Amino acid sequence: MDNLFEKIKVKKVLLFYILAIILTFLLLQIPVINNIYLKDKYVAEIMLSIILLVFVGLMVFRGNNTMKTDLVSCIKRISYKKIARLYILNIGLYIGVGLILLVGTHATAKGPTLIYLISGVTTAPIIEELFFRGLLLNKLKFKTGIRFAILISATIFAILHFDLNFIGRFFMGVLSALLYIETKNIVNCIIFHMLCNFSIFLFVVLSQYVHIPMSNSDGTPQPLIIVVFYSSIVISIVMNIKYIKNNLPRKRSISL
Repeated sequence: MDNLFEKIKVKKVLLFYILAIILTFLLLQIPVINNIYLKDKYVAEIMLSIILLVFVGLMVFRGNNTMKTDLVSCIKRISYKKIARLYILNIGLYIGVGLILLVGTHATAKGPTLIYLISGVTTAPIIEELFFRGLLLNKLKFKTGIRFAILISATIFAILHFDLNFIGRFFMGVLSALLYIETKNIVNCIIFHMLCNFSIFLFVVLSQYVHIPMSNSDGTPQPLIIVVFYSSIVISIVMNIKYIKNNLPRKRSISL
């Protein structure tokens, strides 16, 4: 599937995205769907993702038996050990971000909806990997070289999430890009992305039922929470940097 992303035109992708937005808007005008949307705004996001996936399927697999064979081959060649290795590198970041969500009281916080969780763990990782690692990385590598392509695509990926977890998003983007380059299998990246999102969303759900006080009942602080928070993040960042340094492709290499 490597050559597929190189052949896809950016203009065509933008056209499909605009059409998907228009179709999503039209579907939201249906009373039944609109009522669901009024209760949960993430309905629009998951609808948009599904429509985009349908467009991708029609564009890539329609009448193309070779691509169907390649997809089956990618699924059979899933590198579970490589995915697990990269996942372990980020565990400290998951714990650090998770502790932020669990510290304090969340009695008035609104819990995540089922649609939000489904979107974040399924459709969002698929769409984002196809775009950031598949399309964007492949387009950038010819203009900037593979190293800058990895860093730029990961930076854009982190920024466009519009949240405070920039460092975690950036490292995940870089690791996912390295995974794609090493295995030439976008399915590996999708699974890795799903695991990362699931880890964060697990803490989001737990934050509705669990809270960790910053001080004891007698008012004395709990420094252990701060130590675990910072040490887990620092250890994970060091592990990430070491792995990236050892596995970043040569400057002039553009081959995926």
